[in-house]
Amino acid sequence: MSDTAVFVIFWLIQAGVGYWIGHGKGRPWLGLALGFFLGVIGWVIMAFIRPTYDELVRRQQVRNRVTQAAADTRPGVLRSPRSLTYDEAVNMTSAEQQAYIKYGTVPARFEGEQNAR
Repeated sequence: MSDTAVFVIFWLIQAGVGYWIGHGKGRPWLGLALGFFLGVIGWVIMAFIRPTYDELVRRQQVRNRVTQAAADTRPGVLRSPRSLTYDEAVNMTSAEQQAYIKYGTVPARFEGEQNAR
């Protein structure tokens, strides 16, 4: 490969990384331009640029969907340790917390409450 080809490939990689960083901020084309023209400096600039309002809204919607999925309390469904409700987590004794961490299931006293729903 010639030096020019290596330089062009390196330049395109920098632009691609800029696009990727910009995509996470809701500004993919700005990231592409900064990565293309400024390289690593453009990446740093993109890292400090605030996300667009639309991107912030999208992130909040994802958080809401994840929170809703974690709050799913259908009877008979084992839930992961991260999906305990706040009240369940607060009301657990330390022995129940240790058992929950070790076995990953809802303690017996909460399973009864779940099945009663």
